Parts: sequence; structure tokens; C-alpha cells
Amino acid sequence: MSSESTDYWEKIYASNGTMSSAGISLHFGVSFELITQFSRPRSSVIDIGGGSSSLAGQILLAGFRPITVLDIAPAALTRARNRLEPSIQAEINWLGGDVLSTPDLRSCDVWHDRAAFHFLTSSQDQAAYGEVAARTVKPGGHLIVGTF
Repeated sequence: MSSESTDYWEKIYASNGTMSSAGISLHFGVSFELITQFSRPRSSVIDIGGGSSSLAGQILLAGFRPITVLDIAPAALTRARNRLEPSIQAEINWLGGDVLSTPDLRSCDVWHDRAAFHFLTSSQDQAAYGEVAARTVKPGGHLIVGTF
């Protein structure tokens, strides 16, 4: 992704705080169900393109740890943190950055991406995404990728 992408998403989150204008729902019920169905509490989770969703807080309350949320837009991370109690906020690793250029992601048991992959339109970016996911998800882990 480019700095234009970063600017685009930052403007979306900074201007209205929701993803409705970009056509993305904040509803995460299916994501929560998949994470809790296919992995166990105490599993580590990374939420790629977490946006302003409170999913990270919900899975933390369900016993998953550690949790990392990565989003390209700092405003999205701020909104997500503000949706949660301070004690919950403090237990989540909030990372600002592009999944394709953030090389030091912690290994995890569950890679969750509700919509970021969808915006990678070049085969090079999609391949790079796959490489990052492959080296981040632990053997026997789960990759949950939603597209629309």
C-alpha cells in the first residue's frame, strides 16, 4: 500500500469515525464466532486492519491473549481504544502501520482480517500479504480472511 492509502484511510476515520461511508460494517459477530470456534482462550490474535471495531476488546474478555491490532490509520486505532475501558485498552498491543511494511509482527495463533486484504488489488501486494501471514501465523494456527 502507498502513503496515499494511509492518507485515504486516515481521512475516513478522522472525518466521521465510522466506516459506513466506505461501505464497511463495524459488526464483528461472524469474526468473533470464527475466532472462538476454531481457537481456544489464551491463543494469541492479531487483527489486521482492525479499524475502529471493538472486536479486540471482546476477544480479550473471552480470554484470548496477547492481542495485537494493526491498522494503517492512527485515527482508527484511537477510536477503537476509546470504545474500550482503560484497563482493557492497556492489555492490547495497538500498532499503526501497513501490513505490507510492518515486518516485526509478533507470531500469533490467529490471524484475523475482516477487510484489509480486499483492498490489495495487485498480485504483488497479495503475494506479499501471504508471505507476511505465512511467517506470522504459528504452525497449526488459523488464518481468517474476509473479503467483499
